[in-house]
Amino acid sequence: MEHKAIYGMRYISKVLKNSLHEKFPDASEDELMKIVGNLLYYRYMNPAIVAPDGQLHQDQRRNLGSVAKMLQHAAANKLFEGENAHMTPLNNYISQTYEKFRLFFQSACDVPEPEEKFNVDEYSDMVTLSKPIIYISIEEIINTHSLLLEHLEAISPDKNDLLHELLQDRGRPRRGGAARTKKLIVDVIRIQHGETLTEILETPATNQQELEHTTIAERRASSAAVLEDSQLPLEQKKRKILRNLRSLEQAGLVAPAADTRNLINEYQRFTKTDIRYQRRYRQRRKAELVKLQQTSDGAQLQNDFFQDQMNYYDTYIKTCLDNLNRKSVHTSTTWLLKINPLKDGTRFHFVCGTQHRSCVW
Repeated sequence: MEHKAIYGMRYISKVLKNSLHEKFPDASEDELMKIVGNLLYYRYMNPAIVAPDGQLHQDQRRNLGSVAKMLQHAAANKLFEGENAHMTPLNNYISQTYEKFRLFFQSACDVPEPEEKFNVDEYSDMVTLSKPIIYISIEEIINTHSLLLEHLEAISPDKNDLLHELLQDRGRPRRGGAARTKKLIVDVIRIQHGETLTEILETPATNQQELEHTTIAERRASSAAVLEDSQLPLEQKKRKILRNLRSLEQAGLVAPAADTRNLINEYQRFTKTDIRYQRRYRQRRKAELVKLQQTSDGAQLQNDFFQDQMNYYDTYIKTCLDNLNRKSVHTSTTWLLKINPLKDGTRFHFVCGTQHRSCVW
């Protein structure tokens, strides 16, 4: 049976598994599947469960959060204990469900290479008559650019490769990484507190803090569309903050070992600037809406005019056809007159009429 996951996600899972196996050859298959499962579940399945399309009540959101929590434990084979001791009767179900997840993750990694899947090679682009069209956002372009720069040596070891020249000409991409990192920091320091940001990021979160963070994330998901990063668990957010800060330090956008207060001040300044420009954005959108409404009204007038023209020509053609039909009837009428003598020879039998009617006297 064909696997239901999309090819791109399956291929990423395959590459992740192979890369982990090369870097950690002593790791067991079960350990590798847990990491692959974390990718597939959190990036592919969990968002559709905790934040589905459509309007849902708070109780429905909470129920979906409970379902997601159960599946999260099953995907990672994490049994309930400690603060969740009241759910230990479900541990047998989690162990059984994990085996199904494990088979699902293994089959997801069993996928052909892109060259085989799409039947392409290095010469395909030269002989293709119609060039393929892709739809990609600015953020995805920036992410692709950043990944190429980060893994350039592995992708293209040859220094004379044209890719090196292209990336050197383009330089480093400008992105909103600082703003996203500040938002992640605000999410973390809302739950965890400390003297410095380094202390907060290096201190593991307790189960109570994780639960409080999950509750806030679910409440936020029920109110509006949220960024994918905001749905990450607290510890994953902290790890992502550390990675982003290292990238921002290398780019010279933040000072090393920046403290919490400075980052909060920068975040407040960013928020004030965004609010200040919102009025300008609203005015621009309002002007665009007025133009669109004028265009729509003009199109409606044109539509009404052409509809009247169509009605006029329909009436004219119908009248012409009726006249032609009446003329045809008059032309085809032929009067007949027959005189039939009676047997006694003194009287006559007259018959006159058309092909369809007759009278006798």
